[in-house]
Amino acid sequence: MAHVDDFRMLVDSVDEGLVIVEMTSEGGVAVSHCNPAGYGLLLGDAEDLSAEGLGAVIGASNLAEYCRLASVEQGSYQLAVSFRGEALRRGGLFAKIAPLAEGRVSIVLWPSSSTKSLGFSVEDVWRVVAENPVDCFSVVDREGRYLYVNRTAVGIRFEDVVGKLTVYDFTDPRDHETVRGAIADAFSDGRIASWEAYVAVVDQWFHFVAGPVTRDGEVYCVCISSKDITQQKRAEIALQESEAQFRSLAENAPNYIVRVDRELKLRYVNRNDGLLKGLVVLGESVENVLAGDDQVSMLVALREVLRTGDPQAYQVNFRTDAGNRVFSCRAGAVRGESCVDGLVIVCTDITEQLALSARMLHASKMASIGELAAGVAHEINNPLMVLSGNTELLRNHLEDSSPADTEARKMLDECESTIARVFKIVDGLRKFSRVGSPDEVFRVHHLLHNTVDLLAGIFGFRGVEFEYFLDAQDDRCKGDPSAFQQVMTNLIANARDAMAHQERARIVLRTRSTADRSIVIEVEDRGTGIDEDRIGQIFDTFFTTKARGEGTGMGLSISRAIVTGMGGRMAVRSSKGEGSCFTVELPTCGEKGGSVPIRKREKSKTLTGTVLLVDDDRGVLEVVCRMLRSCGLTVTTASDGPTGLMHLKTQSFDHVISDRKMPKMSGEQFIARAVARGGHHTRYYLLTGWSEDEEGGAETVVLGGVATRVLRKPIRLANLVEVLKLPRPLHVP
Repeated sequence: MAHVDDFRMLVDSVDEGLVIVEMTSEGGVAVSHCNPAGYGLLLGDAEDLSAEGLGAVIGASNLAEYCRLASVEQGSYQLAVSFRGEALRRGGLFAKIAPLAEGRVSIVLWPSSSTKSLGFSVEDVWRVVAENPVDCFSVVDREGRYLYVNRTAVGIRFEDVVGKLTVYDFTDPRDHETVRGAIADAFSDGRIASWEAYVAVVDQWFHFVAGPVTRDGEVYCVCISSKDITQQKRAEIALQESEAQFRSLAENAPNYIVRVDRELKLRYVNRNDGLLKGLVVLGESVENVLAGDDQVSMLVALREVLRTGDPQAYQVNFRTDAGNRVFSCRAGAVRGESCVDGLVIVCTDITEQLALSARMLHASKMASIGELAAGVAHEINNPLMVLSGNTELLRNHLEDSSPADTEARKMLDECESTIARVFKIVDGLRKFSRVGSPDEVFRVHHLLHNTVDLLAGIFGFRGVEFEYFLDAQDDRCKGDPSAFQQVMTNLIANARDAMAHQERARIVLRTRSTADRSIVIEVEDRGTGIDEDRIGQIFDTFFTTKARGEGTGMGLSISRAIVTGMGGRMAVRSSKGEGSCFTVELPTCGEKGGSVPIRKREKSKTLTGTVLLVDDDRGVLEVVCRMLRSCGLTVTTASDGPTGLMHLKTQSFDHVISDRKMPKMSGEQFIARAVARGGHHTRYYLLTGWSEDEEGGAETVVLGGVATRVLRKPIRLANLVEVLKLPRPLHVP
């Protein structure tokens, strides 16, 4: 410890004052050491020679301000010491202040007279210090006029500045008030001020420190030192601009961006409006946003990110003012120096995307069902044609041979009624599966009956009664009839499900016209009804009141989309335990629909001529042959296209009727070849079990340049006679 004592003796023996101070938490100065020269220079013959008294003197001088600057900015300062108020004043003192370790500051003091014996003045020393620093240095009077500038100040010649310009000539007008206040404070209270400002003449940023210069205890000028901080300031501005750009991007992003801390408390959300309005409250735990299974899956994902730092993705459902919404979320870690400080969660609303995918899947399923229905209808139509034709021929035979046989007539009535029922089911399948035009005119009443017939035939509807009040004066609407039938199918099926536990259930179908030329369709049930707090969600995508696995939540959403696309609207009235009434309102078009009146039965033997009949189904071939012969026509039959062409080589025919679907040669191919053989004067007919014509009327297609009429199975004898009587189709060259 001897060298420590030697050092203290050396410090105590020098002429310069040495003071070591510490900055207090209140911003004051506490003296931890002072040599005898320091006491003498600062206190002189004062009675209080304690450290507290010394600290009070330093606190009343400009030394305290520079000690704070040295402690904060870790810089060294040289200055002329000045005192304020009633503090002990010592003129001609200079000081050098420098930072030490652990927040302490050293003060070296010496009187101005100590340099005279060395042969140079203090002014000379300060000029050398001022003209050779890294920083700019200037002296101004009360008006801010330059009294002195060093060579590094603003890059302008000394003689062009001193006595001519003021500090305000080099500062931005927005900073004038700050500079004026700093100079005024230095002259009035001896305070030191600092600020940052942009100097346009050199296109640089500076940090300024202004302090008073005293003589005989009075402030006579202000020294302003400045440090170039352009690089730092531009980096700060770039950072601020980058932060502003990021904030702008975040706040205008289509996604929701959420920041949470390690305790999963919400700290930031880029926007708290729209879908999430009222759900996200800053400072609260993210756990409060969700409940149930969604909350569990979210917490598992977030805690995994906190544990491993790896991003996690999850999906949740939000109940918002706009309805039930589905969000895809991705959580990533915000890393600190040693651990994960928090999380950033990006949430994307994928409700519409999922709905679109579900609609596409639904459309794909419907297309598959349509293809299946088309195949079923085609296969059923052939045997149905045999039954229908033979029954009709048998009735005609009975009327001619045994008109008084009432029992036989009754049996035929039952057969025809059963055939008509099967035909309705097949016709319903055909219409349900076809893709209609959005501009097609359809009859609402006809499709309502058709839908009920189809569902009753397929699903049974045991114990369900239908009551009709179809009072609309105009039921003609424009749109896709198959899409409208899909809506009605969904509403009627839902009504049935709502009364599944009732022994006797009743579904009421109503229509009425409105003053604005619209038709209102109502589907009413007396089922379980809908809770009042859930009725607002009934049309939301993926919302369902059915048990898990029994409903997708897509039926009503798709139905409303279909109705809206047709220019209509859809609504519901419901009371819990009393039932529901779904309403569809569509604009009517006032155009003629596509219905064809039922034709009366024709007597046989009303036609003459020859017919070539081609069909691969033996039963259809025989019954159509009988029907044609009963009308007085001479019929030649062929079981396929090649055989039919052989008949055409040796004989000409007035009529050629061919089935459309045949294994060796299609009906279109057969007729085209028949026309090519020179049969332009023959009338051609295409017989099919599948037609795009809804009501069974004759369509016309062009085959081989000749207009060919299309007949749909099962065709009644009356319709067949009517078509064969029509004028010859126009020749197409």
